[in-house]
Amino acid sequence: MTFPSSMKFIAVVALTLVGCMGTAKDPFGRQAIEGTITLDGQPLASGSIVFMPEEQGPFVSGAEIHKGTFSMPPTNGLPAGRYKVSITSVVPLPASDVKSADEMTMDFPTKSLVPAKYNSQTTLISEVSDESQNVFTFDLKSK
Repeated sequence: MTFPSSMKFIAVVALTLVGCMGTAKDPFGRQAIEGTITLDGQPLASGSIVFMPEEQGPFVSGAEIHKGTFSMPPTNGLPAGRYKVSITSVVPLPASDVKSADEMTMDFPTKSLVPAKYNSQTTLISEVSDESQNVFTFDLKSK
C-alpha cells in the first residue's frame, strides 16, 4: 500500500512534534534539587524540607527527608533564585513528658527535634542555580 505524499508529510511532522515534546525544557526553568541533612553530626532520620522564595515569588517546594537525604526532581524543583529553607522533624512525645492540659488534648503530642532557627524562625538560605547542580548540605546543631 502506498501513501500520498501529504500523509507522509503529516506523519513526519507528527513524529517530529512528539520527539520535541519529550525533550522540551521546563517552561519555568525548575531545577532538580537534592541534598543531605545532619543533626549534631548524625543523619536526620525523617522530616521535611521546604524551600520558600527569599522575596515574594510563585514557587514554594519541598520534599520528605529519609535517612538524612532529600531529593526533588525538576517537576517538583525550583527556578534559579534565593530561597529560605525550613527543616522540620518531630517525634511523638512520651506520655511521661506531657506536662500541660493543652498537650494532653492534642491527638498526638509531638516534640520537635530541630530548633526553631531552622524552621519557624529559619536563618537558612540557599541559592538554586540553573548553571550547576543543586546539591545542598545542611549541618544542623540542636544547641
